[in-house]
Amino acid sequence: MSAEDNTVQVLLQKGLQPTFAGPRNEYTLILDGTTDEATLRYAKFDPSTLPPKVVAESERTLKGEELTSFLDKVKELQDLPSQPPSVTHDAYGHDVAVITRFPGGQVWRNGPAQGCAVPYDGDDDDEGAGAQSAQASFSLESHQTDRFKSITDSLHQTAQELLPNLE
Repeated sequence: MSAEDNTVQVLLQKGLQPTFAGPRNEYTLILDGTTDEATLRYAKFDPSTLPPKVVAESERTLKGEELTSFLDKVKELQDLPSQPPSVTHDAYGHDVAVITRFPGGQVWRNGPAQGCAVPYDGDDDDEGAGAQSAQASFSLESHQTDRFKSITDSLHQTAQELLPNLE
């Protein structure tokens, strides 16, 4: 008998604009663990350096109400359209990538694929056409992009409040 999957993972990264040395990261927030206990890690970068240099970092284990409250904020993203894997740009347009995984493998995402990648739709005869079509057909309304920004800003603020030594 297998144990129930209660794995949670959240990656939130601000600063996606590409440069020759990679994106100009401002911060990265990572939550990894289970619905009972998870580690929250945060790194703040100096985006004026290439590659961006870490200027502050902190981590803390979250449990109980702190973890539940944080996960509830993350789950608000699920009310918004998740970017299809074939869409390779920052669909919400706020320079923020988010990938979440909840129990049962439920995934929500926004943001470009990491590294250099060529869009691939699984059809070797017409590489990229399916991805280009998906990108053209995936559109959002302004209230959805505004809500995304509000949620991600709130997650960033909450992480800064929960973690010591960030300023």
